[in-house]
Amino acid sequence: MTLRSEDILFRIWLYRSAGRTEGVIDLMRRMRGRYYLDAMEAEINEDRYGVLRLVPRRRGKDIPGEWHPIIETLLLAPVITNAVKPYHEHVFGEGKLHKVLDAKFKFSEFVLRDVKIISPRKYKYRGGGLIGDDWPDNYDVRPTVFLCHSSKDKLFVRRLAKELLEKGLDVWLDEKRILVGQSFIDRMQDGIKEADFIAVVLTPNFLKGPWANQELQVALSHEVLTGRVKVLPVLRRDCEIPGFLSIKTYVDFRGNKFKKGIEVLVQSIFDLLGQEST
Repeated sequence: MTLRSEDILFRIWLYRSAGRTEGVIDLMRRMRGRYYLDAMEAEINEDRYGVLRLVPRRRGKDIPGEWHPIIETLLLAPVITNAVKPYHEHVFGEGKLHKVLDAKFKFSEFVLRDVKIISPRKYKYRGGGLIGDDWPDNYDVRPTVFLCHSSKDKLFVRRLAKELLEKGLDVWLDEKRILVGQSFIDRMQDGIKEADFIAVVLTPNFLKGPWANQELQVALSHEVLTGRVKVLPVLRRDCEIPGFLSIKTYVDFRGNKFKKGIEVLVQSIFDLLGQEST
């Protein structure tokens, strides 16, 4: 007997690493008319036969193992066979989550049914909920902001990432996107290439760090190649802004300007996307 049913969405991030497809899948549950990220997730790895498989992440709450074959067959298999192509690394799926009561043994369990891939245009996201019509039509999923920074400024960057997510933007942050054993350089270059924007967090620490500056060089090169604005300077602390960034307008996050800085940064991204869609 079915006690309760609810709609759920799957958000899948897929990327290429060392010639193989990897990724992460998150489950979103519908509450009060909106979809919100749940703590249920799994990693995606390509096995030696080229089949995409779900792997428990062992943190948070894993997607139950009995659901894996359903998700692999109906959501992941079409991707590996090129029947479905990810948009900005993303694939979306939907399904029904049923709470079923076993009358004989008197216990309940959750069963996953009606899983299928959906068009990104059917649902648009902002900060975990559905967004309005003000999002440019040519962006079916949340634009991604790559956070280029020094590891010594991680506390600020994590706060920045949290605010951007809440404002409806996706965030590429190394500690979230680079898995154990992966090449830092390869994943960083992939992230910059695939991101819609690169926010460069400028501090004295950043200017001294070799890795951060290498990321910046890659980002600027990609901006030149694509011919569109991608690099967005974020001034966190007073420092000498590199010459190749000094010609750009920066967002001021110094002192107590965080709230205003977030507003300016997010609005700038919206405006730039709006210009591209016209």
